[in-house]
Amino acid sequence: MKEIKRIVRNTLENLEDNNVKEWVTIKSTVKDKIRDYLYQKNKRNPMVLPIIIDA
Repeated sequence: MKEIKRIVRNTLENLEDNNVKEWVTIKSTVKDKIRDYLYQKNKRNPMVLPIIIDA
């Protein structure tokens, strides 16, 4: 989980640096990065359901 948190944090920082503000783009990018990481580790394609809460 620590590695997934790091991936999410880095992805969000990268999206922010590129001035990406669309929720759909943010959500799909985070999902893709997590799915790629999990595939590398487990050689399986899990269903990733990111939940983003606007605070």
